[in-house]
Amino acid sequence: MTAEGWRSATLGDVVVEILGGGTPDRRNPAFWNGKIPWASVKDLCSPLCTGTEEAITESGLEASSARLVPAGTVVVGTRMAPGRAVRFAIDVAINQDLKAIFPAKALSTDFLHQWLRAREEDIAARASGSTVKGIRLETLRAVPFLLPPLPEQRKIAAILSSVDDTIEASQAVIDQLQVVKKAMMAELLTKGLPGRHKKFKQTEIGQVPEEWEPTRLGDICDRMFVGIAQAATHAYVPTGGVPIVRTTNLRENIIRHDDLLKISRSFATEMQSKRLRKGDVLTARTGYPGTSAVVSADLDGAQCFTLLVSRPGPKLAGRFLSHVMNSHIGQRIVARGQAGGAQQNLNVGVFQEAVVFLPSLNEQEVIADQLDVFYERLAIEQEEIEKHVALKSALMSVLLTGEVRVRVDEEAAA
Repeated sequence: MTAEGWRSATLGDVVVEILGGGTPDRRNPAFWNGKIPWASVKDLCSPLCTGTEEAITESGLEASSARLVPAGTVVVGTRMAPGRAVRFAIDVAINQDLKAIFPAKALSTDFLHQWLRAREEDIAARASGSTVKGIRLETLRAVPFLLPPLPEQRKIAAILSSVDDTIEASQAVIDQLQVVKKAMMAELLTKGLPGRHKKFKQTEIGQVPEEWEPTRLGDICDRMFVGIAQAATHAYVPTGGVPIVRTTNLRENIIRHDDLLKISRSFATEMQSKRLRKGDVLTARTGYPGTSAVVSADLDGAQCFTLLVSRPGPKLAGRFLSHVMNSHIGQRIVARGQAGGAQQNLNVGVFQEAVVFLPSLNEQEVIADQLDVFYERLAIEQEEIEKHVALKSALMSVLLTGEVRVRVDEEAAA
């Protein structure tokens, strides 16, 4: 049942025009590296895009079907990323895989953009093609559309945009924290604590304090092993089992608990030699190899699936090792372990032979404390983003369907 005052239509009914673009001849250098931003699917990186990877010349624009569209126009992908909708902050030429959508007077551009973003999965599901998925123009035009009165559209778009602004603000904080964190890691994990060291020596990872000795990880870990490496789906249980940490649960210095699976206690007992202990360091071997986190007290006795497990000895702080592995130093270890094939899994042998420059245990702990502050702040900001993403999803489902109506003041409705 359509909400009062809302009209059932199709996308084609509520827009004036949907225009495609094109690509200038790449064999002609006179058409490229000009001053006109030229967008393709790879540029659809965020709801509001500020630039493009490539640019074309005036002659390239004139000699092709590439089309220049004004800043703020809604642009939607119709091939390779069908349904993805963005707006550019600049005038931009578009290629043949994109469509610029120009709304009728009865349709707010802001509302159209929010509506398309909410319907991205639905539009993508309408795409066809055996190798590269694309959506035909007539199919795009036929997508059902519920059109509220214009004042209500504007109010809905304003509400959803305010949530977007909050998400963007948190993301900006995260981006800045990542920059500072990376610089802090490079400094603390090579130079040590500020003011503590006077003499340094040159090494393969840069200058390090003279007293930091190169040490094999195998010599300072009591044990290294790979978690359960056989099929475990038969042992999954809905409740009452033993948690099993997978690569998908692992983030830098964090083990996510929101989608932890559980295995039966009987199967966990069979695998008791691989049982995790509080303080163990888990390292991803595939996906984003090298990503590491420390096993917390609530996962003591849990299991893991194909992760590399390092059990620190008395000279090594697990948190320090985790920070090292999540830094540029860890990336070097990963790269050496994968030499000869980017898809190779990290193995125990690689870790045992990996060399780190080891501060005293006390300095390791203090360094870890300082770096933990950044990760804790990052986790807080990420939780804020996830909370507001969930809020926006809920708002879109009720506001864009008319299930919940918004109040429009008389001035806005005039």
